[in-house]
Amino acid sequence: MEQIDISKNGDHWQSVNSALELLEVSRRTLYDYISRKKLQTKKEGKYRYVWIDDDVIEEIKTSKSAYIEINNSHTDNTIEILSEQIKYLQEQNNKLAEDLKEQNQRHDAIVLGMTNAITEQKLELSESKQTLNTKISALEQELLSTKSDLEAVSNRGFWARLFNR
Repeated sequence: MEQIDISKNGDHWQSVNSALELLEVSRRTLYDYISRKKLQTKKEGKYRYVWIDDDVIEEIKTSKSAYIEINNSHTDNTIEILSEQIKYLQEQNNKLAEDLKEQNQRHDAIVLGMTNAITEQKLELSESKQTLNTKISALEQELLSTKSDLEAVSNRGFWARLFNR
């Protein structure tokens, strides 16, 4: 970029927009440098000017490359930490999946056992019901026989019943 000298004596005061282009930084970064006193500024009227010379440009570029290097190192460390966390979480996920599989197998075995027990109980109940129905039929037959005997006895006269004749 071509530097624009604004003073009459040829010094290196640049407008904020020119400084942004020369330093290849964002407006926020430029104002951060100004607030940290890395750059000198002056105000003439409503315009602000920034002192830019070869030393300033070199210092800013060195700062930027150091920041990039630190940021890359931090990024590498972050990636390594995240990779370890991913491995840990994958192991936990696999363990939980295995536990869930075992639990499902136990659950299925319990359900199958209960189903078999219910089937056996239904069969026993059905057999009991048949036995009960058979006994009820036999008792009904006995009751009918006793009823007919009773009717036969009641049809006899009083004196015949009394002397059991």
